[in-house]
Amino acid sequence: MYWIRRYPWRFAAGAAATVGVIALLVSMYSSYTADSAAGTASAEKGTSDSAIDVPSDGTSALPKNVKVPTPTSTARSFGGSLVTGIPGSGSSNPAAKHAITLRVTSPSAIVFVKYYVPTAKLNGVDYPVGKSWSLSTTVQGPPDYAQLFLQANGNGDPITCTISVDGKVTDKRTTGGPYGQILCQG
Repeated sequence: MYWIRRYPWRFAAGAAATVGVIALLVSMYSSYTADSAAGTASAEKGTSDSAIDVPSDGTSALPKNVKVPTPTSTARSFGGSLVTGIPGSGSSNPAAKHAITLRVTSPSAIVFVKYYVPTAKLNGVDYPVGKSWSLSTTVQGPPDYAQLFLQANGNGDPITCTISVDGKVTDKRTTGGPYGQILCQG
């Protein structure tokens, strides 16, 4: 009761909304029952409400001079299985493929290398990797083909990561300081 006395306009708005929803549901129910009663009456009379009358003798409802195209089916072999379908005039334009090389170098041992190459479905962590590490693969789609995450050891020797796409260096970074971390993306 305190809430109603303190905020009467909120109570009034809530009550009005509730009444409106109930009125809407009642009108929808009454129109539904009226439609189903009309459908029963027309079915009893033997008439149809549909816009297209279908002949009862099994003949086509289309005029005699209308030609309906029939699709021709083609069969193609794909991976050893037979694929059927309707031939089309369009073409599939797959994304261009690119050669990518991920490379990590350091004057001392590298603690770990974490990599992620989504379109090649490669990801993982390699540790310890020695003084150098590299991975080459094929990728496709939009840029930002790969990510490398590195961490230097405690002596502070720098680690350099390089990502090359089709022979062109797209990202090159170097860590700094003990336990330095870096993310290369290219």
